[in-house]
Amino acid sequence: MFPDDDLGFFDYLHELYEAARESRGALVRLESFAEQGNSFAQWRMGALFDPEAPRENQPTTVRVNGAVAAYWYRKAAEQGLAAAQLSLALLYDRGTGVPRDRLQAARWLERAAEQGMEQAQWRLATLLLRNTGIPCNPEKALYWLRQAAAAGPARLQYGVGGIYEVGWRPWPDAQKPPFWAGRGTGRPPPHLGFPFSGLEIEPDPEEARRWYRMAAENGHAEAEYRMGLFLEEGIGGESDLAEAARWYRR
Repeated sequence: MFPDDDLGFFDYLHELYEAARESRGALVRLESFAEQGNSFAQWRMGALFDPEAPRENQPTTVRVNGAVAAYWYRKAAEQGLAAAQLSLALLYDRGTGVPRDRLQAARWLERAAEQGMEQAQWRLATLLLRNTGIPCNPEKALYWLRQAAAAGPARLQYGVGGIYEVGWRPWPDAQKPPFWAGRGTGRPPPHLGFPFSGLEIEPDPEEARRWYRMAAENGHAEAEYRMGLFLEEGIGGESDLAEAARWYRR
């Protein structure tokens, strides 16, 4: 038995998982490691049975079953594997293989988010901004949204910049607006409110500029344009026409 922190063993388990899609022998070996308590093998066993997996990736060796997927995801999640915590949360959020329970989804998302998983942080923020079965917590949602953006995805950094540029207001009805109705037009992005979120943020040009710069430095084209605009017009800081031109040219 290889130790759990052996990278070579993880590579072996991943290869076993890929083979288990079409090989009954590989499936038996992967299940054996899962039954011995290896969290990575347990997570991969869950993925084999997960009905939410892309159809082209569905295995031929097992019949998908949400309850079985939840069983294996839970085994791994309880051992602290962030990827399995996220996978289990998604089952609870959708009601796949388990009763739909947004409180449980938020609980497992938060455990994965606390380990630095950007996707869990973003999904938790989204869940906390919607009035869909859990208490709305806009301040906590913004914290996790900022944590996810700080991890590096340029699209989230740009989104946070948009929030601070134009402010955030709750939408008056339950219909979710388009994410970026003004994309590519040069106009400020619309409010990124969620139904009944209760979150209100006043525009903060300095903070918007800081987040747009992060996104621009990560190659986000629209953030590069907005950095040029902010520098040209002196929004959120001093004007610098030379640097503005540099961002416009990128």
